[in-house]
Amino acid sequence: MRLDDFLQSLNISSKVLSARLAEMVDDGILARETSETDKRAKLYSLTEKGKDLLTFTVSLAQWSERWDQKESIKFITKSNNTPVERVTLRSDSGEEVRHDDVVVAQGSSKSSELRAIRKIIANRVPV
Repeated sequence: MRLDDFLQSLNISSKVLSARLAEMVDDGILARETSETDKRAKLYSLTEKGKDLLTFTVSLAQWSERWDQKESIKFITKSNNTPVERVTLRSDSGEEVRHDDVVVAQGSSKSSELRAIRKIIANRVPV
């Protein structure tokens, strides 16, 4: 996509958009290339890291629609125009996993974020 394409679909300034796109490029989520037809134009595309965010993006949109009780964006398949199924957690064996059956088992204990998550999970009240 070109910067102009983003600007047409988003309600933000070009300065803010440019800063956000640059940050996503720096984070490895987007790749930026120069257009072959217009050397001034920059083209943006998802990297593999960016493509891995699809599940998160779909899940967040579905969560927003459920709890905000207003229609969010919809995800449909290109091949047959059908809605994408609700995102669920599954174990390696394919079984659906409930939130109360998930614990943080691995990761660096040096991470303050991970320590906070472990503390929250250890102290949570079953629903």
